[in-house]
Amino acid sequence: ECSACYDDLPMNRQIHCNGRVAHFTCFDCVEMYIKSEVGESRCRVICPAGCGSGFTQQQLDQLSNKQLLEKFAQIQQEKDIRDAGLEDLEECPFCDYKAILPPVEQDFEFRCANPECERVSCRRCKAVSHVPISCEQHAQDNKLNSRHTIEEAMTAALVRSCNKCKKQFVKEFGCNKMTCPSCGNKQCYVCSASVKDYEHFD
Repeated sequence: ECSACYDDLPMNRQIHCNGRVAHFTCFDCVEMYIKSEVGESRCRVICPAGCGSGFTQQQLDQLSNKQLLEKFAQIQQEKDIRDAGLEDLEECPFCDYKAILPPVEQDFEFRCANPECERVSCRRCKAVSHVPISCEQHAQDNKLNSRHTIEEAMTAALVRSCNKCKKQFVKEFGCNKMTCPSCGNKQCYVCSASVKDYEHFD
């Protein structure tokens, strides 16, 4: 019988705590418990029967939700690292990979060894590595690039290509019936279809 929901379930659908008296809990209840712990960034699972004991990793590994167990293990690992008080421990700004590094004055870059990431970042500003450019110059360049991207998007929203001669022209004012200044073709600003009169816009 599950010590949390009291359902009668086969033994292969339950795990037991590591207390002197083994209390059994079904997979579903333990997974719900772990989900609530993960949601609070906690990593301790205590026996629901109230004996104060936990569960061994071997017992937890029987659960089917492997993605949940990985997240739970990650939170446990992060807690262990915090508790160890390791100095010079840094984390990749693009994933969870951590490494102990020399002082930043000796090496400005963090080279992530996670095979799914492998990005090189600046240890000072946490952006993608921009050596030999300074962080200030890199931030300024990014600002200019962002502004240029916005300006290009705004221009692209205004510019249309004639569906006859393919020349580009801009709608500056007026309705959605546009006349190509190169060949005189009339077309709709919205869908670029050729139009003769205003029935298309009804």
